[in-house]
Amino acid sequence: MRQTAEDGYSTQRSYSIASAAAGARLELTVERLESDEVSPYLADELHPGDPLELRGPIGFAEAVANLLVDQGYAPERIKTERFGPSGA
Repeated sequence: MRQTAEDGYSTQRSYSIASAAAGARLELTVERLESDEVSPYLADELHPGDPLELRGPIGFAEAVANLLVDQGYAPERIKTERFGPSGA
C-alpha cells in the first residue's frame, strides 16, 4: 500500500492479505510500529471508504480493487498501480 500526504510526500509498505480469497471481507495483517509512517495510519486513522492506493502484480491489484468495490468502496476512491512482466 502507498500513503500519499496532501503535500505530495508518499511512502509505501507491503502487507499480507490475511483473509481468504473467496471471503466477503478484505483483511490485512498490519504490525503497528511507532517508528513506521504507514502502520499507525492504517491502525488508527483509516476508515471504510477512505481513499486507498494499492500496488501489486496485475492480477493481484485488480482482485483486491474488485473485492473492495464489492464491499462498497467507490471505485474512484481506489487508486491502483499494476505491474507485470515487461514482455518482448
